[in-house]
Amino acid sequence: MRKALLLLLVFHVFARPLPAAETVVQIGDTAISVPAPKGFTPVTKDMARLNQLLETFVPPDNVRFVTFIPEESLSALQAGQIPNLSRTFSLQTNKKVVTRTMTTSDFSEFKATVREQNDAIVKEAESKIPGLMEKVNQSLQGQFNTKMDMSLNGLVPLPPHAESDRSLAFSMLVNLTMMTADGQRTNLPGVVTTTYLHARGKLFFTYVYGGEKDLEWSRQVSKEWTAALLAANPSDDTTLAKESAGSGGFDWTQVFRSALVGGLIGGTFGLFGYLFKRFKRKAAE
Repeated sequence: MRKALLLLLVFHVFARPLPAAETVVQIGDTAISVPAPKGFTPVTKDMARLNQLLETFVPPDNVRFVTFIPEESLSALQAGQIPNLSRTFSLQTNKKVVTRTMTTSDFSEFKATVREQNDAIVKEAESKIPGLMEKVNQSLQGQFNTKMDMSLNGLVPLPPHAESDRSLAFSMLVNLTMMTADGQRTNLPGVVTTTYLHARGKLFFTYVYGGEKDLEWSRQVSKEWTAALLAANPSDDTTLAKESAGSGGFDWTQVFRSALVGGLIGGTFGLFGYLFKRFKRKAAE
C-alpha cells in the first residue's frame, strides 16, 4: 500500500503541462539566458514538489539554477507510464562565486588548477560522498516515507576532452548502488559530463547525466548545449572590461571540488527511473 501511494505521489510531483523552452536565471546581479537542450524541457518554479526532490541531489556548496528533463517524461507520467529519467541536464555553480566577477585570468587559473590538482581533488571529493549520500537517503526517506540506501560504488574520472577560452569539459564514469527496503541491491552504472563555463563574467557548471552507454551522447549534447549557452550570453563592453582585469588570487580548489561533488550526487537522480518501475511492479502485485 505504501508503495502504491508513493507511485501516486510521483505522478503528482512530475505531471505538469509542458513549460516554455526559454529560461533566464540570475547569477548574482547577472541575468543568464539558458536555452533548452533539444528535446528537453525546464523544471519550472511551479513544479514545487519536483524542485524539492531535485534539491535533495544538490551538494551544500552548490546552488542549482535550472534542471531540464525529457519533454516526453511529462506526458508519459500524465498517461500513467514510467519514463526514463536517467538523461537530465543541470546548471549550477559554487555559492562562493555567485556574486564574484570572474576574469579571463581567473578562468585560466581555474583551468590550470583542474589540470594540476585533478587526482588529489578527485580523491578528496570522493571521500565526502558517503556522508552526503547519507543525507540524501535521509531526505528521501522523509519525503517518500520509505527507506533508501544509495551509495557511490565506483568512480572513473576521464581527462578533459574539450577546451576553449571560455570552457573546459570532462566526463566521469560512475557506478551507483541502491539497496531497497526489500533487501535487493542493484548496481546502476552511468556517466556525467561536466563543463565549466565562463560567460558574462560568471563561472558556472553544466552537467549532462546519462546511462551506462551514454558517454558519447553526453559529450555531444553537452558540446551543443554549452555552445548555445555561450552564444546566448555574449559579454558586452562593460563586462569585457571587467573580464580583462587581473587575477583576484582566489583559491579555486574548493570550487573545483564542489563541481565534482555536484556531478556525482546529481547523477543519483537517475536511479529513480529504476525505483519507480519497481514500485509500480510491486503495487500491481
